Amino acid sequence: MIIIFWRGLGILVLLIVAGLGLVAKVIVSLTLREEYFGNHKWPFAVSLLASAASCWFLGSYLEKRPAKVARDEQTGREIYVEPRHEFFFLPVIAWSVILVFVAAILFAAELAG
Repeated sequence: MIIIFWRGLGILVLLIVAGLGLVAKVIVSLTLREEYFGNHKWPFAVSLLASAASCWFLGSYLEKRPAKVARDEQTGREIYVEPRHEFFFLPVIAWSVILVFVAAILFAAELAG
């Protein structure tokens, strides 16, 4: 059983990585041989770099959104609720750094092998 933790719009990290990975596979399969994507790591690494850029811009946008204001019914005080958008307990913008790191590892493995 696979458990995925997210808060707010953090699930978009998974959808971005999966979606851009699928786009990369389709493009590589149509332009090159069908098995090329499985035999080489660089096309997926490129899709991870595109995913990292997308997560960076999405995370920047989400962090700039204002806090929501809620009123406590008992005391009448206003409470500011900061929206948190996380995937596996990390902010969306932090995933851009992780994705670049994984892409660098894949590029290095492609060059070594």
